[in-house]
Amino acid sequence: MDSITRVQLSELAAVNAGPCVSLFVPTHPSVPDQQGGLIAFKNLLKQAQHALEETGMRRPNVEAFLGPAADRLGDTLFWRHQSHGLAAFVGTGFYRELKAPVHFREAMHASDMFHLLPLLPLAQAAGEFHVLAATRSLVRLFRCSRFECTEMPLENLPENVRSTIGRQRPRAEPLNPASGAAPSDAVDQRTQQVDLDGFFRGIDAAVHDLVKQETCPLIFVGPEDAFGIFRGVSRHPRLASTAVRVNPASLTDAEIHRAAWEIAEPLLRGRELSRVQNFPARQGAERRADDPERVLRAAELGLVDTLLVPRNRGLEGATSSTGVASPSLNGSAADLSMINRAVVLTLRSDGQVLLVTEDEAPTSGRLAAVLRVPSSAVPEEAATD
Repeated sequence: MDSITRVQLSELAAVNAGPCVSLFVPTHPSVPDQQGGLIAFKNLLKQAQHALEETGMRRPNVEAFLGPAADRLGDTLFWRHQSHGLAAFVGTGFYRELKAPVHFREAMHASDMFHLLPLLPLAQAAGEFHVLAATRSLVRLFRCSRFECTEMPLENLPENVRSTIGRQRPRAEPLNPASGAAPSDAVDQRTQQVDLDGFFRGIDAAVHDLVKQETCPLIFVGPEDAFGIFRGVSRHPRLASTAVRVNPASLTDAEIHRAAWEIAEPLLRGRELSRVQNFPARQGAERRADDPERVLRAAELGLVDTLLVPRNRGLEGATSSTGVASPSLNGSAADLSMINRAVVLTLRSDGQVLLVTEDEAPTSGRLAAVLRVPSSAVPEEAATD
């Protein structure tokens, strides 16, 4: 998976020598569409060259500075192996590329620090989850993140499961005997229940063997009666108590992913959301700041423990390969520049950065922070180098 981690964000934030150029390009995994990304990248490099020359940098120095990125223009193999988005970061003696599972808006930023805001939604709720889609005739396992979902081969299914998958059941009766069967069917129903217990126990064993070393939550997608049986026999310690109670055969892979994400998100973000929800009480009122200018001053001094960055879920944002929207940050260029500076400086001082929705934000959509010191310790004037 093409994931962006908080460690990667911190590494980018740490670069502070000389100019920093950030390039964001929508790309395409399929070969016929590869030219679009290449052309966009070339255009952004021209913009970056112009922006650097305007700062007084001489053309030969600009060309040398952008050289590692410019080398990609002739690398056909590189453009044939892309994901849905590409972010490139050029600094003095520094070059880094990150592939992303979302289509970035085409953009170039030249500043004294890298522009990290488009990466925040990808690093937020960083973590994976598994999805088990199962009925009597279908068994599929997926490894998913916020933006991607990849099927995992279940090659170790026991024979009793393999021999049953895809086989037509003789009667269209519910899986769960408690659903209402005639008394004359009681013996057949008890036999069927034993078979189904073994069937789903075999599935659980196969899944356990594949993911036993991982700590990801497992989301079940299947009919309600199937989930009841699986939950009764499963040994998975992180099986979600809520399931997507629908026949997965009626859903596309993208629909399975979206439905499972609604259950997985609060599980993955539980600790982060707890930080946000406890904001009014955490460390006492004296360590809270919700004035953006004061927050930025605190970040400049390395005094931010947790930065809360608002996002607008309703804006048109990047879209993943499975159709999951990536929320965009809203605001003027100056506002976004200020927010980016606060983010970078917070990461440089090992602070936490949380992207929150309007519903989650405790400060009506404003930039806010939990400080390491009382807010009164933050000077009124901006810090200077």
